[in-house]
Amino acid sequence: MAEQRIIVRGHRFELWETAPDGRRHRLLRCYCGYGRNGFAASPAFPASGASPALGKGPWCVPQGEPAPALPDPKGQPAPFKCEGDGRTPVGVFPLEFAFGIAPNPGTALPWKDITPSSFWSSERGTYNTWIEISPKVFQVSQTAGHLEQNRPVLTPVSQKTGHLDQSGFPEGKNAGGLEQSKVPDGERLADYPVQYKYAAVIGYNTVEPQFGAGSAIFLHCYGPRKSWFQCRSKRTATAGCISIPEKIMVRVLRVLRPGAVIDIQA
Repeated sequence: MAEQRIIVRGHRFELWETAPDGRRHRLLRCYCGYGRNGFAASPAFPASGASPALGKGPWCVPQGEPAPALPDPKGQPAPFKCEGDGRTPVGVFPLEFAFGIAPNPGTALPWKDITPSSFWSSERGTYNTWIEISPKVFQVSQTAGHLEQNRPVLTPVSQKTGHLDQSGFPEGKNAGGLEQSKVPDGERLADYPVQYKYAAVIGYNTVEPQFGAGSAIFLHCYGPRKSWFQCRSKRTATAGCISIPEKIMVRVLRVLRPGAVIDIQA
């Protein structure tokens, strides 16, 4: 089967497919956005996160060895990726599953629908994972405009499939210790109806996630235009994700198959 690889070089986004005979075909290209503060080197991740199929890159650096630094747009060495730095991690990563507020556009990737209870956690116990809070334990106040909650229960979603198993927890895990008394820190996915209309999870720091090394790295649609005078680079800038036009995002999802990777370069 042909290998699929997305290559990001600055603002250039390209989707390539390599046939079994070695011939490469570029399926599409477009302008893309990346972190508003540029790029960052990936920290060293556990060896279990490396895969020979992903080729070379910071993702494949063995545990305990630092990933190589890279220059930022100003020519200075970029720091390692960390939570809230507004930078996009460099490396070769799997595209784990797709998700969105809109219905599945026809992708072969595992798909997960966003619900009003869907969060991407930045808390230590569930760091860099999709969690669902029971809709029975909180509601959005229409008058006060804030979340009212009463001990919501966090329900992790399988990172491999993007779906819950019959028990509501990923295979090999149980519910012990996953109940907490407040709405979690992180992103409520439904709060981004434009960006997350269609999206896919970039597998950065998802295998044995390192707390604080960065979370919620996605491929998603451009953000909303704030004014007709807003330049494209500012409209497409992200908190660390890669953004592309919605029409291109739909095309990409319809073409991608399980096993596809994204190669993010500075």
